[in-house]
Amino acid sequence: MAKLMVTIMSITIPKAYLPMLIACILFFIILSRMQPLPYIELMQLSAECRKQINAIYAHHADNIYKTVGFLLIFIGWLMTSKEARSFIKAQKTTGYVLMCVIALLCVFHAFITLNTAQQLCDVLKYSTVPSPTYSFPLHLLGDAAFQLPIFIAAYVILEQAISYVEPPKESESA
Repeated sequence: MAKLMVTIMSITIPKAYLPMLIACILFFIILSRMQPLPYIELMQLSAECRKQINAIYAHHADNIYKTVGFLLIFIGWLMTSKEARSFIKAQKTTGYVLMCVIALLCVFHAFITLNTAQQLCDVLKYSTVPSPTYSFPLHLLGDAAFQLPIFIAAYVILEQAISYVEPPKESESA
């Protein structure tokens, strides 16, 4: 049976990859809405402001790295467990639901990154430092660049587990 394909600007994409493609596009659209943050040296801020900034970063890192860790464990489980692959192949609906969950997690993490930038902007907006310069929060965009390939890898490996075809067994004729 031939796989259904979609052609976009002369690039042929299997339909199974469309949710992740849409999620990646949304990921970049959401992150493109990020506004520049005031750049202020941490020592110029009050102790309360520094404490709030550290709490925001800690919460952001906690969300990102727990999800990435879960996805890495999920990828390892799918790659090493024949039972997991056969279950996903037998229960295709479960596999497709997991693929959609991974795509939605990708979009959700873009919103988390955007929300973190907004929280930082709100805290820094009320600092008493005169005329700060503005720059994009490259560390937050770096986190996003770190997690996107992992989301894509988990999605592709899951799709491959769903569509995996066992090679024919060689007969023992000697």
